[in-house]
Amino acid sequence: MAATTAVVTTDISGQAPAASAVEAAPAPSSRPVVQAALAARDKDTASRSTARSALPAATVSRLLRPVAVPGALLAARPIDSATTRTAKAGLASARTAEARTRATLQQTHAEATAAHRAWEQTVEAQTRSVASAAGGRPATEAATAPLTPSAAAAAIAVPAVRAETATSLADDRRTTADAALADAVEAQQRALDALTAARAQATTLTDADTRRAVADGSFVVLADGRVVRTVRPGTPVIGNGHTVSPQLSRQIGEALGLLYANGYPQGAQDAENLAIIIYNESGGDVGVVNTYDRNAAAGMPSFGLMQTIGPTFDAFALPTRKERNDPVAQIMAGARYAQATYGGLAGVPGVKSLRGGGPYRPY
Repeated sequence: MAATTAVVTTDISGQAPAASAVEAAPAPSSRPVVQAALAARDKDTASRSTARSALPAATVSRLLRPVAVPGALLAARPIDSATTRTAKAGLASARTAEARTRATLQQTHAEATAAHRAWEQTVEAQTRSVASAAGGRPATEAATAPLTPSAAAAAIAVPAVRAETATSLADDRRTTADAALADAVEAQQRALDALTAARAQATTLTDADTRRAVADGSFVVLADGRVVRTVRPGTPVIGNGHTVSPQLSRQIGEALGLLYANGYPQGAQDAENLAIIIYNESGGDVGVVNTYDRNAAAGMPSFGLMQTIGPTFDAFALPTRKERNDPVAQIMAGARYAQATYGGLAGVPGVKSLRGGGPYRPY
């Protein structure tokens, strides 16, 4: 029940009438004013929040994943058509552009995330500022020394305005960061679409060129996808009546692919020269062993396709292919010996002699 107080009035005669009991007005409190300010703040914050779309985290995460482009798809090959070479150049450009837009997206996403965090922190600061405006006390607690409504409003006004200004600035920065992020997302999606299309086109054309080359038999596809030139099956071999078998054609191609991958210098006629050596030395028989020459007499018979002796094979075989009965290992060991001894396959005595119109000479 409201408190009462005695109020004394004086009439125009100057005499004081009897005191009468009049109900007094309640003491003013700052609580309604503070609560009104908080309500206005909350309404404004909610309005700003609903006006923002959530950061497209899933979309950004997807767009930031690197796109796989096999190196073999970008490498130039002797069998590539002009159209394929153009497509590969376009793929390389698309990959560079996608990497650039992906880096931009990553940066703008980080900036937008930071802007959102700064805005949230500013809103929290505004909350504390308004709540502590009335004498440093929480606005939800009753004041022990209540302010009048006008005094509470005055106490709240300055910090509330300052807090609102800071929130507005943070909100503007958030808006700008969100717009930049949206632009970066669109740019990355366009770059990704272009890269995907370029990769598909280059793949289709590369596969078509590979099929044509392999069908002709002049090239073989290795296990790692590389296409290496070889001797087309059925090709006559200089110096004898042999023709290159499909099996040996593939073995020569595989050996050359491994040799080139390990730094062996490429020659224009490497495949043909290997065929000359193989068919004149062993007749193409991977298991043949020479039992009658001086090496055999010394206990080191020549063996295999390239007719190397054991110590020569062991010294020149690749570390990863050292089995003596492996035809590809035999070819590589002989080729590396020829490179070290004669400067290359073209310099092997038998090859030079046959190409010059003479007979085959052992090496």
